[in-house]
Amino acid sequence: MSEEDLERLCKSCGMCCDGTLFQRALLKPEEVEPARRVGLKIFQDRGFEQPCPQLRESACQVYEDRPSVCRSFLCKLYVRHRDLPGPIQPALKAVKRVRFLLEVLKKAGLERSEDGTQVHFSAEGADAFEAMNAFAELMERLEEDFARAPAAPPAAPPSGVPSQGD
Repeated sequence: MSEEDLERLCKSCGMCCDGTLFQRALLKPEEVEPARRVGLKIFQDRGFEQPCPQLRESACQVYEDRPSVCRSFLCKLYVRHRDLPGPIQPALKAVKRVRFLLEVLKKAGLERSEDGTQVHFSAEGADAFEAMNAFAELMERLEEDFARAPAAPPAAPPSGVPSQGD
């Protein structure tokens, strides 16, 4: 996938910044004041609240000066489509499906507790059943595609060079 396609994927999504994936993002101590200066809502001098106020029209307004937590985040969907050849359409379709599920849940009155550990639906009957199914699918898709991608394994040593533990 090209760099342009990967940028298009990120801009179609933004869930790492809009509060869908995270309620808060941690900062390094030296990043707290710069983050405060660019308008991030700082909590306990340790991080900032989501959704990020610097995300506008699916683009970061402080991209060049964004905190390290933002620079380092890559979701599984991004990494998979960066590393495997193929068209961007399936990745864009995955983003669109999650956005649809979020809209279903919003209409069902989904509320999340302040600490993000509990959810509640105000829908009843068939609407509640649809909301529960949408929630279950959403959780699967968030884990499958939008969770933080694992760090790349270290490169293998050149042949003939023992690795640690040999």
